[in-house]
Amino acid sequence: MRLARVLSAACMASASSLSALLALMLSKSGIPFQRLFPYVGLMGATIGGLLYLGLDCLLRDGRSIRGHGKGNLSLPGEGEILINESDRLVDDRCSDHEGQPLQKKWRMIIMRTLKVGILLLSALEAYLLLAFTFGSLTPLFVVPSNSMSPTLSLGDLVLVRGADPASLGVGDIIVFDVPPPHDRYTLSPVIHRVVDMRVENDRLHFKTKGDGLQSVDPWSLPAERVRGIYAFKIPYLGAPLLFLRTPIGLAISAILLLLWILYPAGVPAHEQMSAQWDREAQLRI
Repeated sequence: MRLARVLSAACMASASSLSALLALMLSKSGIPFQRLFPYVGLMGATIGGLLYLGLDCLLRDGRSIRGHGKGNLSLPGEGEILINESDRLVDDRCSDHEGQPLQKKWRMIIMRTLKVGILLLSALEAYLLLAFTFGSLTPLFVVPSNSMSPTLSLGDLVLVRGADPASLGVGDIIVFDVPPPHDRYTLSPVIHRVVDMRVENDRLHFKTKGDGLQSVDPWSLPAERVRGIYAFKIPYLGAPLLFLRTPIGLAISAILLLLWILYPAGVPAHEQMSAQWDREAQLRI
């Protein structure tokens, strides 16, 4: 029983460590994603396997606890005198209605938390697969403003395809990171149209502009800050994601998630009463 809990904790801790390592590798390594993808897939499968093993050990431990509790229930037989049946009933109620429901409650909380973790991991794997397919670490982009109106509207979900900056031309719509020092007051990344190309200090630079803006962007964009080129859009599908990025959206999401994990996390009252009647009937036999 203790071994199952230790193994479950070790699996969960290992999965958490590998997840942190994976996130660090993707964000800080600087290695092209196409070269990292096999390792990302292997680590993702390992993390999923560890989570499954930890959950399985936890469930087996819970079933063994229930089986052990049922095995300890004994009825008075020959040579055994039940001195005070009411005391026995009180003891049973205390053990079953206070101990077992509490254990079931915590098991359900842990299981739901693990389900959320597995769901998030699956979403990450799907996102990485999409990133590999489109050749960009930003395969999905939500338009954050109306600066590209009427071509793109606030809340449109854009699919971004990776592209060699040298292959880009005037008129292409690109997603890019704003260069310093302009990134201090401009949200990044940005999706704008290329209006000019030039070579500065032997490096390719772009001038960009929003279709809905009167003036050209104040920065000269180095080619290495380009994330990808616009492929196509799904109108307004990204609007809920914009809301979730706001403080109110994050707070509402966190509250709903906690409510789902924590409530209801007990044993229904009618099940408790039915179990009590069954025990009392057995004691009167």
